[in-house]
Amino acid sequence: SARGRSLAAGTSEPGRAALCAALERAGYAPRDVGDDVVLANCPFHGLVREHAELVCGMNLALLTGLGEPLGARVRLEPAEGRCCVVLSVA
Repeated sequence: SARGRSLAAGTSEPGRAALCAALERAGYAPRDVGDDVVLANCPFHGLVREHAELVCGMNLALLTGLGEPLGARVRLEPAEGRCCVVLSVA
């Protein structure tokens, strides 16, 4: 999404450190788990209970816009206790 790309703007180089910094600025709590960056929180948690499909789809689009310019592969992978989006950085 354009909003996601704007959140990534101003980052000098792609990579895990830049990705995690951009995610933190956007209100996420990124955690390294192997090759993945998982998000320990969801800024939209309150809305997910009522509208999970819509909110998770919008969150995926937002984080795709943020992650792809920084070299991340972004996928929807719901799990208990964390955000439904997972990012991978080579």
